[in-house]
Amino acid sequence: MNAVLATKRIKIAEATYRQLNYLTAKAQGYTITVTPDPYEDMRHDIRASYAGDKVRFYLRCGMLWAPATINEQGHPICDQHDIAREPYIAKELGPERRRWKAHKLKSKVNPRSYTQHGDTSLQAGLRCYLLSCLGEEAEMPVELC
Repeated sequence: MNAVLATKRIKIAEATYRQLNYLTAKAQGYTITVTPDPYEDMRHDIRASYAGDKVRFYLRCGMLWAPATINEQGHPICDQHDIAREPYIAKELGPERRRWKAHKLKSKVNPRSYTQHGDTSLQAGLRCYLLSCLGEEAEMPVELC
């Protein structure tokens, strides 16, 4: 299908899990098929199937792609890009509200340092990764928002 889809700009700092999955695939250089048909032939690296408010991402081999929630997919991406994650208590969100902070520090190849927050280690880490790759905002298909 992959017809021309309407897109929407989203802020990386506010990206949901589904948006993180799509944008991480984009930042990793995967080609993505966006289709309402969950059985459409795979012509690209990843198929994003949507129906109503449900969106699922599948690798060509049929395995689920969800680096924002699957540790075995998300943590290696963060580790490969030297993104440190640490828990902290977000007192501004209420008593004992635990959140995560991710940092990518300045280096010879990376002239800026980045910090992002999230409810989980992966959410914070991937937001930090995407901020360093794509900037503060990114485009994605409206169907996947």
